[in-house]
Amino acid sequence: ELARLAAAGVPGADPDDWYGLAPLSDPGPLHPGDEPVPVSPSKVEQHGACPLRWVLEASGAVAQESSSAGVGTLVHDLAATAPDADRAALGAELDRRWHELGMPATWPGRRERARAERMLDNLAPYLATSGGRELLGTEVEVRVAVGRALLTGRVDRLERDAQGRLVVVDLKTGSAAAKAELAEHPQLGAYQAAVEAGAFADVARSGGDGSGDDGSGGDGPGGDGARSGGARLVNVAPTRGKALEQAQAPLEAAEDPGWARALVERTAEGMAGASFPAQDGPQCRTCPVRTSCPVRAEGRQVGP
Repeated sequence: ELARLAAAGVPGADPDDWYGLAPLSDPGPLHPGDEPVPVSPSKVEQHGACPLRWVLEASGAVAQESSSAGVGTLVHDLAATAPDADRAALGAELDRRWHELGMPATWPGRRERARAERMLDNLAPYLATSGGRELLGTEVEVRVAVGRALLTGRVDRLERDAQGRLVVVDLKTGSAAAKAELAEHPQLGAYQAAVEAGAFADVARSGGDGSGDDGSGGDGPGGDGARSGGARLVNVAPTRGKALEQAQAPLEAAEDPGWARALVERTAEGMAGASFPAQDGPQCRTCPVRTSCPVRAEGRQVGP
């Protein structure tokens, strides 16, 4: 019967068209030889948890942003564009830009607006003090080589502590990281590796607003601006009236000061490869590519 349908040109009837049986279109690595591998600090943890999810999302399999995520994105933008604003100014800017989210004037929309207001309640005190550190810039670009990896991205805030060390701050509007994960939190570690590779040396030397700086003027380990003072997650989502600061100690204080650089280099080698296995774990519950995953019931048809 299939042969008859295939002979008649019915799409999908010919086994040669079945994607589960087709040979690999290209069995080679994504980045052959010693070609530099772009690595985003925010994706290091994702690749470690599940290489398959990483490669699928990197290829465009990304879910549409939810309304909750849109609120978080807007709060991030307010923090970047108005880093010196007080609570009243942040609220006025939220009023001016709220329409961009297209929220309905219904209970869900009012709930999201109340959530955004609570985030600003938590954000404003942090912006006023920066934990006693000097703000050097917001949305500062990262572009620096760490071994084969080309670390690329932007940091929400780049600050300098009293010892002249650089501290990368990542603002969060979702769930907090587990305390047990902070010491070797992959994203924070990647940021510290970027600092030690000299990614922000130009910003540190100028002492000015690093917003939009290309972050590529590093002079390597040991140079001006290449000493890390740690990295921090600042979560403005809690409902207790203040931001939750979660700190990762400076790499030089770690039992293995080279762990972050080794992680970045290992991630680059994995991202450069030709095989991206699926890994089952707690991250699967909210994974947007489950229907393309052979270890999940929803995607088992794609084969092992």
